[in-house]
Amino acid sequence: ERLQHLHFVKMSNRELEEVAEYRQMQEQVAALGRKLSVANGSFMGFIFAASSGALLYVFDVGGKSVAAGRMTAGDLTSFATYTFLLGLGTSGVLRAASEFTQGMVSAERVYELIGGDDGTSASSSKPQR
Repeated sequence: ERLQHLHFVKMSNRELEEVAEYRQMQEQVAALGRKLSVANGSFMGFIFAASSGALLYVFDVGGKSVAAGRMTAGDLTSFATYTFLLGLGTSGVLRAASEFTQGMVSAERVYELIGGDDGTSASSSKPQR
């Protein structure tokens, strides 16, 4: 909207104020990006630590079971491998669903920006944030 009404900004000789406002908005976006990066990094670090701890626990308990003769080393290896692959597949499906949702939200925003929202869609009745 700001770009569409640029001629009004020039007509009222407020280019410098608009540049300052744009710079401030860019700094806010950069700050949010940094916060998001820290949050994502912290989350992934936690997930890595938790999954590594769980795998170590499986091998500890499984090693004791192998030593006691309740299972073989092959059974332990198979269990750990299948568990790892199940977790990997599940995380892939969840990641794909998350990216699909983000894509749908982005597409909806672009659609609204280009003027395609005529007020008849189900999403147009949602309150704005």
